[in-house]
Amino acid sequence: MNPYIRISSNTMITIAQFFLLLAVLFAGDYSLGDIKVAPFIVFVAMSYVLLEKPRLRKEEVLSFALIILFSVTLVASSIVNYGDGIYQFWFLIPMLAVLFIRDFLCVDVKSIWVVVIGIAVILVMMQVHWLTSGGVRGRAVFGPNILYRVFILLAVLSYFRLHGSVKYIMFMTCFVGIALTGSRGGLVVGLLTLMAIILSSARWNLKIKYVIPIFLALLLVYLMPLYGDFAKNVVGRLFLMSGESIDGRLAFIAQALMFLNAGFFKLVLGFGVYPNEFLSFYPHNIYVELLISHGMISTGLFLLVSIGVFLYATFNRRKVSRDQRFIFVVFVMFLSSSQFSGSFYDNWVCVSLAFSLLGSFLVNKHGTQR
Repeated sequence: MNPYIRISSNTMITIAQFFLLLAVLFAGDYSLGDIKVAPFIVFVAMSYVLLEKPRLRKEEVLSFALIILFSVTLVASSIVNYGDGIYQFWFLIPMLAVLFIRDFLCVDVKSIWVVVIGIAVILVMMQVHWLTSGGVRGRAVFGPNILYRVFILLAVLSYFRLHGSVKYIMFMTCFVGIALTGSRGGLVVGLLTLMAIILSSARWNLKIKYVIPIFLALLLVYLMPLYGDFAKNVVGRLFLMSGESIDGRLAFIAQALMFLNAGFFKLVLGFGVYPNEFLSFYPHNIYVELLISHGMISTGLFLLVSIGVFLYATFNRRKVSRDQRFIFVVFVMFLSSSQFSGSFYDNWVCVSLAFSLLGSFLVNKHGTQR
């Protein structure tokens, strides 16, 4: 085959894989009419990856087995509760993303850096056009709450996959893009993603005596809104949040915690419905939402996996490969953004990333960080 044709065809395949990656990560709960988009996109992506693989890796088999266990808890809750709980069976299909999501995240961005930068620049220009035309918050193809995630993902991809001046051009473009969204959550998620990069770095000598005070300080800041107007104003300025935003989130959580007084089976298996059927709106917290919908078994399992992944990535960071670290940072980005916008089903990719990382860490197929 002519080398130019081969290079061009490989580039086009990489570009298609990159756009399919974006579709997998951001499909969420989107529907065309009554048809969910995510299962179809996941099936296409899974077919593409698995047809090229001679066999699954050990960590993928383990991740799949663990996520099936988690799926069983969702199925049990849905069967017991019936009602709208049955509708949640569609969510089991996107969980298959655990079989290929690591491969997709390792897309060769270096070979298509012009396309990646072009996407970021075009999105920023569309935001500028929207704002200069009278729009209140920047939007371009996506709404601001999805758009800031796209920019943070592009920045993380650039940090791990690109080099030299191209990387810094992407950083600046993505920073401008996040700012133009006007999203308070975007700035906070950006900082938390940066913290994940630092905490998982092998170059930083992390010790437990330093982590505990940091954790307690963050917990104190999180709880400060409970203790008076002055604290609310401080946190409001720190996170660029209005008092109504904080009050609303606290009200959702307070209402959700009332369900801890429910009967045993409801506590264990949940109510099988979306939380906004009980609350005035979704609770801006996928753990609270999972607790209401599916109970303590599902919530506890996912919470344990999340904590385990975080602890391994930070305290065993010298055993974590660069690819594992990259996926961990992407997981933190999606998990933290899920606390600001979208429902649990909009953020199903958090589950795929968490279980994929857990299987990878347990098998411990690691390399050396660079």
